[in-house]
Amino acid sequence: ELELHLDGAIRNGVTKKEIGEILLHSAIYCGYPAALGGFRTAREYFAKRGKKTAAKKR
Repeated sequence: ELELHLDGAIRNGVTKKEIGEILLHSAIYCGYPAALGGFRTAREYFAKRGKKTAAKKR
């Protein structure tokens, strides 16, 4: 589900750095283990997104 929200955020102009800051702040409210899960999901999302972008440039 987080990937859908990341997609929407990117389409609305939120930067990768801003997403990282949002996830960092979420650790205070939802706990560090949950925030780490969010960071892991975001890292995988951006890795997939980077591969798609590289494939489109070819």
